[in-house]
Amino acid sequence: MRTLNFRVDNNHGMRRGNADWRIIRPFFNGMDVRNYLYTGGPVTAADANAVLRAGVTDVPSVEGCRYATTVAEGAALGPELITNAANREFNSDTGFWTKTGNASISGGVCLLSSTANQGIIAGFLVIGKRYFVSYEILSAESNGVLVKVGATAAAANTELGVKTEELVCYTDTLLRFYSANTATSPVIDNISVREVIPQWLDTDTEGADLYASTLVRGQKLYTDADPTEFPRIALWGASTNYFLNSQTPVTQNITTTAQQYTVSVIGSGSVTLSGTATGVATEGSPLTVTATAGTLTCTVADTLTHVQVEVGAYATPPIYTGATTVTRPNTRLVGQSAGVLRGNNLALMGQVIPGASGQSGVVMGSLLDANNMLSISHISGTSLILYKTIAGVHQTASVALTTVKGVPFQWQVYLSSTYGMGIRVRSWLGVAWSAWTAWSTNANTQDAPITSTFEIGSRNDGNRFVGNYQMFLPYFTNDPKTYLENLEIAA
Repeated sequence: MRTLNFRVDNNHGMRRGNADWRIIRPFFNGMDVRNYLYTGGPVTAADANAVLRAGVTDVPSVEGCRYATTVAEGAALGPELITNAANREFNSDTGFWTKTGNASISGGVCLLSSTANQGIIAGFLVIGKRYFVSYEILSAESNGVLVKVGATAAAANTELGVKTEELVCYTDTLLRFYSANTATSPVIDNISVREVIPQWLDTDTEGADLYASTLVRGQKLYTDADPTEFPRIALWGASTNYFLNSQTPVTQNITTTAQQYTVSVIGSGSVTLSGTATGVATEGSPLTVTATAGTLTCTVADTLTHVQVEVGAYATPPIYTGATTVTRPNTRLVGQSAGVLRGNNLALMGQVIPGASGQSGVVMGSLLDANNMLSISHISGTSLILYKTIAGVHQTASVALTTVKGVPFQWQVYLSSTYGMGIRVRSWLGVAWSAWTAWSTNANTQDAPITSTFEIGSRNDGNRFVGNYQMFLPYFTNDPKTYLENLEIAA
């Protein structure tokens, strides 16, 4: 679970009245979004170098940004994993450490064995994770201290003082502190072990902007650059990959039920289906089929680095599997409404890159209950609808919008106590934005029922509109329609 912060750029006159612009484009990342909470995943996304990164649970995947996996790159450190101070400082021998050779624990220090590759061992690591280990060498003489995380060993240390190692755990779950050679027993103290947690960062190198905040200037929104080149947070629903050992794929059978499945692949090869469904999937051309109940044979040909078989009408980001199926949980981005939303005299603007064509779902929603809500929803792949539902009565404004996977669109919405409510949209044409559609309006001036929270990309953890979200801009003003119309146009 990760609390997010957008960067609020007040350097270019964006702070006005009693609200700020909250910018997802160009920066929607770990960062300064007041009172937003991201949960779920992990979601695989491409970094700034177009390299797919598997992501981390409860850490937002921000496609197009830098992915830091080491502390030096900017990754975060988790909490201390040796929670009992006595086991870090050796004030007593609690049994946490298994001693080998003639290693001993007493008097606030640990004497490692005088026999090479003997010392103290504890099993609490997780294979595949990266760990930051620190410890202090009090005495080593000619013998060095050897640290191993699973089967991964650091170089032996002989110098006195605090030492740090950053290692990925492989083969087994054991943390070992050994004597490197046969000599006098080295003396160590003050051990610390913390997990290294990857982070998505908005910098190319530390201290250098990858995407400069000058994209937002005063009341002009910079719009002549390709939006697909800018960072975006990936929001997707739950899905299960039923194809085992997905990154080293071989032909296999999958038991299906009577429903839709989508097969997607990465690489130069293909997967041919037979049995309960037929067809061929290649990279960039996923195959959606309606299977019958029974056995689906997935025949792998040529070189593939990933295969995914999942329920549904479209492919989702890669879910890597081993010997068992893997499920990616729903992702949720929940914001606190206070200071962001209100029932009237509100301007909103957003930008989304759809993850699939023709989908229905909620782009943004605040749900009090089934009869009271504010929602911006894409319906049947052809309309974007502003819903203001009060005591079960829907007040709507609808504009035509056919969504296409990977083609960004922007939406604007206003709620006014004077002239009602409205919505309009425009789409990216590959080199520039289209003109805005005409406003679709409704003269209803009632306050929208705003609950304490709202969600981006879903409503109450359901009705998802999946894809990459780049911008959400709320603003309080007594004339929201005019304000939105004066925002730009820099295209």
